[in-house]
Amino acid sequence: MVNDMMSSPLDTVSAPGTILVIITVMVLISGCSENENEGPEVFSAFSGAQDVHRVMDDMPGEHQLVVVTGMEPGKDGKAAFWKFAYNNVTSGIPLSSVKVTVDGDGRTELEFDAPLSKTPIRNWSMDSTSAYAVVLGSLIENGTISERTSIKVNFIYLLGDKLDNRGCEWTIGMILGSETPLEVTTRVDGNTGEIIGIAIS
Repeated sequence: MVNDMMSSPLDTVSAPGTILVIITVMVLISGCSENENEGPEVFSAFSGAQDVHRVMDDMPGEHQLVVVTGMEPGKDGKAAFWKFAYNNVTSGIPLSSVKVTVDGDGRTELEFDAPLSKTPIRNWSMDSTSAYAVVLGSLIENGTISERTSIKVNFIYLLGDKLDNRGCEWTIGMILGSETPLEVTTRVDGNTGEIIGIAIS
């Protein structure tokens, strides 16, 4: 049984102005992104969540979603694989974790491990593609990049908010440009789409 406090993958972001930013940026993404769909098919976190939930629904006990990680990230906030990590919080048994990796064809692989010291993910309503669009829009708006800047996504993952003010947040790491590349890490509220912080090095 899953107790991950996640909203339906069909939910939309309701933060004022976020929808407009996402729609505008989606038109620009193909021109800014360097990650191509080579190798395995890439897909969003919500697309993989449906197959993972089917696996977890058959898992005995109570589980809390604590980490969602894009493996081999591609462009547009998609990845070749998504790994969903849950802590088993069933009363009366030792703590443990189960990690479910899913590919673009819906195939899943399970790992069982020690519990993760992570805060449960709550109020998750923003897909990875939407979070990526918000980040890209912010970087264009503040002048960090232009529509022609090359982008390589290094990592993308979702964690619970330690202070439990937001519920969860996306973290997306990018390398911008090629001649004098910048490393940019951006954190985005996983529910509202608000930019929490941007670190540039």
